[in-house]
Amino acid sequence: MSDVFHLNLTRETVQGAPLAIVPGDPLRVEKIARRLTDPEFLAQNREFTSWIGFIEDTPIIVCSTGIGGPVHLDRGRRAGPTRCHHVPAGRHLRSDTAS
Repeated sequence: MSDVFHLNLTRETVQGAPLAIVPGDPLRVEKIARRLTDPEFLAQNREFTSWIGFIEDTPIIVCSTGIGGPVHLDRGRRAGPTRCHHVPAGRHLRSDTAS
C-alpha cells in the first residue's frame, strides 16, 4: 500500500529522498530525471509520473503534478521529501515569446 495513494509511492520507494523536483507536465519528468545519475521509473497514476535519480549519493524524486507544483507539494512530503522545487514550464522566461 502506498503512503500517498494518488502517487503510488511509499517511503521505501523514495529511498529517503530529501528533495522532490515537481514539474507540472508528466512528459517533462523523464527528461529531468535522465539528467540525474541512475534514473529509474517509479510509478504512474493519472497525471502523476514519478522517477528517482541521484546527485552524488543523494536520492532525488522527480514527480509531475499535472497542474503545477505548489498545489501538491504538501501531498508529496507525506512520502518523505522535506524540500520540493517546482519547475515552471519556462515560457514566461523567454523574451521572444508573447504572453
